Amino acid sequence: MDPNLVKSISIAGSFDNWNPKDTNYQLVRKNIETFELSVPKSKFEKNKTYLFKFIINKTGWMEAPKNALNSEVGGDQNLILKME
Repeated sequence: MDPNLVKSISIAGSFDNWNPKDTNYQLVRKNIETFELSVPKSKFEKNKTYLFKFIINKTGWMEAPKNALNSEVGGDQNLILKME
C-alpha cells in the first residue's frame, strides 16, 4: 500500500460496537509510514477478548494479515486483543 495514499487509520471492534467513526480509536500519524494509538487499559475489561479491524481512509476495512498471530480463525478474519 502506498503510504502517500493513506490519509487516516482507525480501529473499530467489539469494544466500540464496530463504530468506524469513534474518535477514541483514531490513530495519530507520526511520519509518512507510521501511525500510533494509545488507549488506556481502563477502557477494556480484564479477562475479556476483543475483536477488531483497521480502517483505512474511513472506508477501507482491512482483513487481518494471513501471518498475524493474533487473528481470528475462520469467520471475518478479525484481529484479536486479549486483556489479562
